[in-house]
Amino acid sequence: MAASVFQNVESVAPIEVFKLSADYRADPNPQKVNLGVGAYRTDDGEPWVLPVVRAVEAAMAQDQLLNHEYLPISGLGDYSKAATALLLGSDNKAIAENRAAGFQACGGTGALRIGLEFLKRNLHADTLYVSNPTWGNHKLLGKMIGYTNIREYRYWNQEKRVIDFEGFVEDLQGAPGFEPGTSRSAVECSATELYPLATVNLQGHPDLNRGPLDLQSNALPLSYTPSDSDLKGAPGFEPGTSRSAVECSATELYPHCKSFTVNDSFPKFLWKKIKKHRGHPDLNQGPLDLQSNALPLSYTPKNAPEGAVIMFHMCAHNPTGMDPTMEQWAILSDIVKKRKLFPFFDCAYQGFSSGDVDKDAASLRFFVKEGHEILASQSFSKNFGLYNERTGNLIFIASSATILDAVKTQMEVVIRTLWSNPPNHGARIVATVLNKNTYKQEWLEHVKDMANRILLMRQQLFEKFRSLGTKGNWDHIVTQTGMFSYTGLTPQQVEYINKKYHIYMLKSGRINMCGLTTKNMDYVANAIHDAVTNITENKL
Repeated sequence: MAASVFQNVESVAPIEVFKLSADYRADPNPQKVNLGVGAYRTDDGEPWVLPVVRAVEAAMAQDQLLNHEYLPISGLGDYSKAATALLLGSDNKAIAENRAAGFQACGGTGALRIGLEFLKRNLHADTLYVSNPTWGNHKLLGKMIGYTNIREYRYWNQEKRVIDFEGFVEDLQGAPGFEPGTSRSAVECSATELYPLATVNLQGHPDLNRGPLDLQSNALPLSYTPSDSDLKGAPGFEPGTSRSAVECSATELYPHCKSFTVNDSFPKFLWKKIKKHRGHPDLNQGPLDLQSNALPLSYTPKNAPEGAVIMFHMCAHNPTGMDPTMEQWAILSDIVKKRKLFPFFDCAYQGFSSGDVDKDAASLRFFVKEGHEILASQSFSKNFGLYNERTGNLIFIASSATILDAVKTQMEVVIRTLWSNPPNHGARIVATVLNKNTYKQEWLEHVKDMANRILLMRQQLFEKFRSLGTKGNWDHIVTQTGMFSYTGLTPQQVEYINKKYHIYMLKSGRINMCGLTTKNMDYVANAIHDAVTNITENKL
């Protein structure tokens, strides 16, 4: 048989959470526990089909008027309208003014996909900011769509087990001005910003050359021409030849600027060895150019440039379970306005944080009230238990109704090239429940029941640690909300627990609180206590 054209296709690492579930299913140990899967479980450890969902499905099965015709490209209208009202509030001004629209999507992932692709196509967005840590699919989605600058903002203080709000704010507000898609720029760069190290008294280096500001690319071309004294002692440096043994590294070169690139149309940085110089984590270096004896350098700013898409978790942050306070959301709203950032809310757990769907939507509703244009991805996988029905919704809030008309046409083009037409079953269940008050009230009680069980498991696990005398501070178990807890366990401790106790969790130490039951609580608590006691890498 002829060699396959695919013979050089490389394998990639399996998706961790799905591999974890596969390993769990293959494990014959009767005491095994799955704390990795992102799905609700009953106290018996079983999936739960909500009674109201059962009732609606039974009624649908008897409805002779239902058929399998195509839906509109943007989905089932009753579904998207009801879902949008649930997220924004039925009395929201944006709905009344026809500035909000929903687009049915294949799950929350599908909503994220079409939203990010819409921004890429129409705003030429290229920078996507996600929290560190975040849900594993956020970065992958951005990469597959073509965002070339996927950055992180600080979110989690590992030592204190709280939100690193100071780092969060610093990462979003400190970048120089930038307006993508235009030739205007507020970037002001000078030599004093580019080379502020002890050897030059923070005043810039006399041999540093600055090219004209390139408004189109928002870049400042830089070159470095060393004086004769700078070259003394440099290993193997022979100016005017194509041979060189110069060894360059980021630890020896420190072009310190908020935002710049070096391109082929300008001289590259020549190497200068000053041992006091320390590298920057955002410094990128290209291969050494032996012909010119120069090292191409570029600097990717840590701080968010204007026009960046900022991914926020509306509530029950995945994986940390910690959300900003409303006072902190107000600060973030101001930064987003001043920095001209675009907020994209991931809303996968409405109701799972507090048990109240309105309270859980407070952050997003505040941003809408403050006049932001927003995208929001919505999922009913968790709060309706419709995991394999792929019931998602993308909501767009515009500044005016006239803008929304054009947005709808563009969004439908994106949808047409992905799934073309969305599935009906799950969407019809959600629409029926949300549009009939008796069903909706029953569903709201189900949501409270699920949230309360999660809270109970948190409290019981915390009490177990306290009674066992488990070392470290475990307050974060009860201050976190939603399905997930970022335990603080190290990868070594996670591996130890898995091998010894057959308990499955992500390497990050994230656990799904729904995987805990009154029956396995002691077993899990003792396993974690054992790991924390005996595996010394723990820093709780």
